[in-house]
Amino acid sequence: MKETKPYKILSEIYSHLMKDINYNAWAEYLLDVIETHSVMPQSALELASGAGDLAKSLYELTGMNIILSDLSPEILTRTKVNFPKIVCDMRNLPFRKKFDIVFSTFDSVNYLLTEDDLLKLFLEVKSILSDEGIFLFDVSLENNSLNNAEFFNYGGTVNNISFERKSYYNPQTKIHVNEFVIEQNGKTFYEKHRQKIYPLFDYFSVLEKAGLFAAACYDAFTFDDATPESERAQFVVRKMQ
Repeated sequence: MKETKPYKILSEIYSHLMKDINYNAWAEYLLDVIETHSVMPQSALELASGAGDLAKSLYELTGMNIILSDLSPEILTRTKVNFPKIVCDMRNLPFRKKFDIVFSTFDSVNYLLTEDDLLKLFLEVKSILSDEGIFLFDVSLENNSLNNAEFFNYGGTVNNISFERKSYYNPQTKIHVNEFVIEQNGKTFYEKHRQKIYPLFDYFSVLEKAGLFAAACYDAFTFDDATPESERAQFVVRKMQ
């Protein structure tokens, strides 16, 4: 079965797949993080924004100007908010202006499969981050894959589109895969989404190479310090002065 570009077809059922996500609670957590680190944001950029649901919730809480960006033009067309939208690769950002907040959520950074790609991202963020700004991103860690992969094996039908999802993790390659078989109008499509599960402290070393540092690294959705045993980690990153 020929592999389709990620989110080319899946974008049509993306909102259904994410229906259990509480975006308002997530936005409130990020706002608490922002306030804890004494940032007064005027402008923000979301990387790998998807359909912009989280940005919408953040806007409703703060009124800050937010630009959405994603590698998938198909998923950006699904946005229901009137924000500026840019199709771009987070490793090669087209912006010249500075942002007070750059953020990426739902382990989108894990889609970068090599440390070289991580470094490219961090260097790009450094170039557009204001001197007092922060970069917020969360990552999935190995215990999340080991403990929860099987819970993502399911299927269904929505808007006359049928899908099956299979999730699995290879501890040797550190690659977590989500496969989707999608049937639409008598045609079958196959998408394979690959994520690299890096050890927690690898992020710190790559950030340092880029001239950035972790002002905090929380066990996601808390203000407790993340550890290698955490399932997810929330980074708060600043530029080295």
